[in-house]
Amino acid sequence: MTLAVELPGGMGEATRLDGERLDFVSPTPFAPGQPIRMSATIGGASFGIEGRSMGSKRRDDGRFDVRLRLMSTSRGRLERLAAAIDEAAGPSALQ
Repeated sequence: MTLAVELPGGMGEATRLDGERLDFVSPTPFAPGQPIRMSATIGGASFGIEGRSMGSKRRDDGRFDVRLRLMSTSRGRLERLAAAIDEAAGPSALQ
C-alpha cells in the first residue's frame, strides 16, 4: 500500500520519503522545477505538502513516477509523513 495524496490532476500515491525528497505516483506529469502543491490526510488531519518537481517518468500503467524536492516542510511534518508512508507500506516493506 501507499499513502494517498490529492494533487491538482487527481489522486496520487506517496511511495517514499528520503530526507527532503518525496517520491510519488501521479496521473499527470510535472516538468522539472514546476511547483507542486498536494495534500495528505494523516491521522484524520489534512495538511499541505509543497515542493518543486525534480522530473517525471512514465510508467507502464500510464501514470507517472515523480520526484519532489520538498520546500518549507517542518521536521515534525517530515517525521509524520515518513511514518505514514512506512505504515501504509506495511510490515513487508521493512523486511
